[in-house]
Amino acid sequence: MAHSVVNYGVRGCFLLVLQPNVEELGRPIANEEIKNAVFAMAPLKSLGLDGIHALFYQRKWSIVGESICDFVRRVFEENLWHEDLNHTILVLLSKVGNHEFIYQLRSISLCNVIYKVITKVVVNQLNPFLPIWVVRNQTSFVSGRTIVDNVVVAKEVGFQKGQMPLKINLKKAYDHLEWDFIVIP
Repeated sequence: MAHSVVNYGVRGCFLLVLQPNVEELGRPIANEEIKNAVFAMAPLKSLGLDGIHALFYQRKWSIVGESICDFVRRVFEENLWHEDLNHTILVLLSKVGNHEFIYQLRSISLCNVIYKVITKVVVNQLNPFLPIWVVRNQTSFVSGRTIVDNVVVAKEVGFQKGQMPLKINLKKAYDHLEWDFIVIP
C-alpha cells in the first residue's frame, strides 16, 4: 500500500512524516490513555501549585476520573488551555553543602498533576514514532538505543592515520574552549 507523504520541512533536511502517522497522532484521546498516564505517575512525587499529589487522583479515580478525562480530552479536541496549567514553581536544590556556583544547584519544576498528565499523554502518543523519526545515530531518549551504539558507529567509521576523535563535554566546552583553536575543515 502506498502512503502519501506530508512534507513539513525543507526537502532533504528533515525526515518526512507519513500520512498514517499524522492520522494516528490526530485521533481522539481515549479515557484509558488518560487513566494510564495518571497511574504511571509516581504517587508522591513533587506536587505543583495546587498542592495535590498524583496519589489523590489515583486513589479517588472512581470519583474524579471522568472529570479528569473530560478535561484532558477538551484540551486536545477543543484546544482548551487554562493559563493556570502553565503555572510552575521552579526550585533550586543544592548538590553540595555550601554552593558557590550555579552548576552546584539542581533545578526542579513543580508542575500541577493535570499538566503532567497532558504531557504524559503526548509523550505516550509520540513514543512509537521516535525510532522512525529520530535518526539512527541519535541514541538518547529513544527506547532500545544506548550511548554504546555510538561507539560502534565510531569504530565502523574508523580513522585514518593522523586523525583522532574529539569528545567535548558541552557543559564545560561553551565556557572554557578558545573557539579560535577549534578549526573544522
